[in-house]
Amino acid sequence: MRFQSAATAAVLVAALLASGRTAHAASATGAAPVSSSSALIAAALKSIEAQFPQASRLSPDKVAHAAINGILKEIDPSGSSFSYAAADGQKGKPTPGFLVRLVDGVPTVVSVFAHTDAYYKELAPGDILLKVADLTVVGKTVHDIAKLLEGEAGTSVKLTVYRKSALKFLEVSVKRETVASAAYARSVGRNVAFLTVNALDSKGVELLRGRLDEALKDKPIGIVLDLRSTAGGTVEDAVAAAGLFLSDVPVVKVQSQGSPPTERSAPKSAPSTVPLVVICDFGTTGAAEIVASALQDDKRAVVIGEKSFGLASAQSAVNLDPQNLLQLTTALYVSPSGREIWAEGVKPDIVMKLELPAADQLVKLRKEFTRFCLGEKAAGKTPETTSAGAAGATTSTTASAAATGETTASEPDEDHPEDEDEAGPDGKPKIKTSDGILEEYKLVKQFDTQLVRAINILISANIFYEYGQRQR
Repeated sequence: MRFQSAATAAVLVAALLASGRTAHAASATGAAPVSSSSALIAAALKSIEAQFPQASRLSPDKVAHAAINGILKEIDPSGSSFSYAAADGQKGKPTPGFLVRLVDGVPTVVSVFAHTDAYYKELAPGDILLKVADLTVVGKTVHDIAKLLEGEAGTSVKLTVYRKSALKFLEVSVKRETVASAAYARSVGRNVAFLTVNALDSKGVELLRGRLDEALKDKPIGIVLDLRSTAGGTVEDAVAAAGLFLSDVPVVKVQSQGSPPTERSAPKSAPSTVPLVVICDFGTTGAAEIVASALQDDKRAVVIGEKSFGLASAQSAVNLDPQNLLQLTTALYVSPSGREIWAEGVKPDIVMKLELPAADQLVKLRKEFTRFCLGEKAAGKTPETTSAGAAGATTSTTASAAATGETTASEPDEDHPEDEDEAGPDGKPKIKTSDGILEEYKLVKQFDTQLVRAINILISANIFYEYGQRQR
């Protein structure tokens, strides 16, 4: 298994480096070469120093970290494993609202957190990150890139990215900010509940639980759970989130080095049984991938969208010595049916790639999607009265209040008039297309084909269900 190779290599690398230095010294004095891996490293070091004299000025620690990180790039393609100096540890300062990982060794934007400055600055999952503050980051570790992105909240950093799908380079200035967990809920179409959360950490799960409870009061015909660009969270958070829709069934298998897999199950409860569609994309990572795979394996939900990134793993800090640490992947997560998630991702039941509009339209689309999540009218900023929460509840007058989890927004029933006939002349169900939904959000309806498809799946399923009930 790849995970076992990763752990073994990480343990052996320090000894390999030490023996490499010894062989290098022997080679420099004319001693006979030793036929081993350490001799190969020694020969490489000697050749490098001969061609690049400045290499001899590198400190032993820098050489060691470079060697370790080179190995870890081969065995952990996401870049989640790396070594670093203790004095240069992860400080947790504000960064722009996106997640970076390595894809084939190249720094890549994985998740762009909705409703952040980065979200409104054209960045998209899959963009290749070339420069941060005019410094080239290709070849750097995820940790080193994070250091360049860190700074005081409200300050900006210049980014250069390459969008392969559009064959163009982009330069954007993005504000650093602390991204708080946020969940949103609203009703759309013919009483379909829409739920989304930007992070599935413990706070995000609790916010999602509250939004779900409020949405269920309206007795929706179905639920769209939007996990696009949802990141973060632990395996405990994933089990708790899955438990909102599953009861007493396996959620994930945990594969740790040297131990048999352990199974984690959703607690016995009375979860929602409302029909469910989950939307995933390249930015769906971590706990969200575990949730999506568990719901898919249990046939509890239809998963649509794009294959997720494949970042469902746990990292631990290992002290190499008082001055140096190793961030190492120590556990991998597998779906209940045995599908690997790490590096493989969750494959949707219905694959739908979302085509990004032109840059100017993309920013307008995202601003409109924010208003959609908040329950604000697309053409203005006045929130609507909602019915997703308690009777008579209204949305907050500010986006910031909603973003911190203080409000729940929902759309009134004007999208689906009560007098529409659900059956054709022959009495058979008349499938309603997207004509009656998202009318106030023209750009969302035009470009977010994944959301439109998810809503239509639930509306169509409900029409057939009601038709079947009438025939009994």
